[in-house]
Amino acid sequence: MPLYMRAGMTPLWPNVYVTADERFLPEIAPGFDFEPATPEQISGIEGEWTGVVRSADHACWADRDGARPFVVRRAGTVVAIVQSRRRVRGEGRWIDRLRVAPRAEPLETALAALRFAAAPSQEIGARIPGPNPALGALVRSGFRVVDGDMFLAS
Repeated sequence: MPLYMRAGMTPLWPNVYVTADERFLPEIAPGFDFEPATPEQISGIEGEWTGVVRSADHACWADRDGARPFVVRRAGTVVAIVQSRRRVRGEGRWIDRLRVAPRAEPLETALAALRFAAAPSQEIGARIPGPNPALGALVRSGFRVVDGDMFLAS
């Protein structure tokens, strides 16, 4: 970290890396549906929610090995966008991006998306930027903290 700071970067937040075996996560609550989506669709939805269009990021994530971008719906409304892929090392899947809609129930929605992304019976992992109130709930739901670092930017 000192090397990066001397180069002009500022530590902004911690990143916590978590992983879980899909079989030990809570069952998906009733009413959730999952459908494939293009990077353009996902970027547009996220842009409506946040005011920031991340087209290049979503295109990059969707181009990774085993990419499976999808949206999560509840009662016909999109409640989350997800960019998932195969892990670079080891078995299972990795979440590059999971964004829950502003008025959706966050934990239940995120857990449904994570379990669906991992199925069938695989490890699922993600980077959680902190501080994040979901982190404790994820650990109580079966996730293990496996690593951490600091996000730095100039």
